[in-house]
Formats: sequence, C-alpha cells, structure tokens
Amino acid sequence: EHSIKVRGYLYATIALTAISLIARFPLLRFIFVRVESVEIVFMFVFLVYYVQYLIDKIEPLMKAAHLASFDMQHTIQFEPPSFIDLAFSDLHKYDEFWRYKHKNFSFCASQGYRDYMEDRMHYMHDPNNNLSIFGMFDGHGGQFISDFLEANFARSIRDRILRLQNRRKLSSDGLLNDYDPVV
Repeated sequence: EHSIKVRGYLYATIALTAISLIARFPLLRFIFVRVESVEIVFMFVFLVYYVQYLIDKIEPLMKAAHLASFDMQHTIQFEPPSFIDLAFSDLHKYDEFWRYKHKNFSFCASQGYRDYMEDRMHYMHDPNNNLSIFGMFDGHGGQFISDFLEANFARSIRDRILRLQNRRKLSSDGLLNDYDPVV
C-alpha cells in the first residue's frame, strides 16, 4: 500500500514536470504535442501498468511455501539401488549391433567383418559396498579368454576389494603392513 502511494506520487511528479517543460519550451511543445507522441506515452503507460500487473500476479507464486512442492526431495522419486550384474552375453543382437542403455551406463558393440564376436563387456554395480566395475575385454586373446574374463573378472576384483576393505577395518590405522599378502 505504501509503495503504491509512493509510485503514484512519482508518476504525478514526472507528469507535472513533463507538462511544465513542454509549456515552457516551444521546441519541446512542437515535438511532444503530436498524435504520435501521445500514442507513445499511452503505450508506455500501458506497458508499465501491465508489467506491474504481471509482477503482482506472479510474486505470490515465487514464495517458498508455494515452491516447496518443486524441491529436490519431492520431484526426484527413485527406487533404491539394486545389485546389477550385466554381461555381454545377456544382450540381444540387433542387426549388426549389440546395445543396452541404462540410466547410468550403456553398452554398444559392432561385430565387424568376422563371423563371430570375440569382444566382451561386463558391468557390475554393488550399491551396498559403493562399488561399480565396468570391464571391456578385447578379443585378441581369443573368444575363450574373453568369455572367461566376462564371467569371472568383475566378481574376482569385487571379492578382492571387499576382503581388502575388511582387513583395513580390522587394522588400527587402516593401512596394510609390508608383510600382509594382497590376495
């Protein structure tokens, strides 16, 4: 209410100052007392009031109580993470490609000119131990080696990391000694 009165006094002061300047100087009278000038003034006044109307209408929507439903806690709904163990052999072939898209990762492989695919990929996500392992195995060692690594490598690395973490928790400073085997 107070700001509306101040704004009204400001507009009245500006209008009276403009009228007194136009009355005093003939050149200003020649420029401003025209139909085009009156149209521009009316357009300006309309725009000022329209912007003020929009601000008054939108301002309550910007208050914190209204925005509470748009915060991160309410907008992001998700399921608790689960253990993921996905291998290349689990994927289906589409034309010449193997594809899989997840929200955190994606697989894509192309067979090329050979009759068989030797490359393998594997993804393991263990949310309980805060661990993700992504492996890509090129088929240069042959298909048997790629299949073996796909089946065993991520699980073996995960087991070794978890054993190492458990041993560090049991030690007093969290570090391994020089004589401790890492197996």
